Amino acid sequence: MSTPLRITVNVARTWVHLYTSRMPTELRVTRRAEIDADLWDHDKDAQEDGVPPLVTAMEIFLRTCLGVLDDLSWCFEARQLGRGASRKERRSMMEFSARQTRWMVIFSIAGGTIVLLLLVVIPTLQSYFASVGIPLPLPTRIVIGMSAFLMAYWWAFVAGTVVFFLAIKQPVKILLNTKEALLAKMEPIMIAVLGVVVGGMIVAMYLPIFDVVNAVK
Repeated sequence: MSTPLRITVNVARTWVHLYTSRMPTELRVTRRAEIDADLWDHDKDAQEDGVPPLVTAMEIFLRTCLGVLDDLSWCFEARQLGRGASRKERRSMMEFSARQTRWMVIFSIAGGTIVLLLLVVIPTLQSYFASVGIPLPLPTRIVIGMSAFLMAYWWAFVAGTVVFFLAIKQPVKILLNTKEALLAKMEPIMIAVLGVVVGGMIVAMYLPIFDVVNAVK
């Protein structure tokens, strides 16, 4: 095992030992064993696929960072349940809490990226395109219109977002409790949809680049 890989594995294990240090013995031992097995499987699969150790180290470090919220959620739920619940109930509650956390993180990152594009990146590119004086394709004009609307009516967007999330909070909570298997299948679909939306906006804003190159020539 290379030095960078050994360091990242030790960082992951240290983090697990830290947040499980005051957990009941059964939970602490089980959690640490699960993470050790996961790290071993990750390294083994990477070696079989010929992945460089440095890349594997970066993957493990990234997984550790992205999993902090899930780990804290797991810890919180385990403390709340204590010894009064069965193992099956504990696992169900922890999976539910982890799924809620993942959805929150996914939508927060996607929403923040979209707002950043609409408020910062797109106005900058729009000014540049205007200075060049080239005709813009329809997708680019649509995205620019969205940016202009958000900048003019940001207060309505914020208020609408708050009202929307307050309105769907209870239905989503009920859905999470009753349709866990369905929602587990929906997660990759939602990620794909958000990726298409963000990627589509980026592509739309860079479509005129080809015309800019021709204009410069």
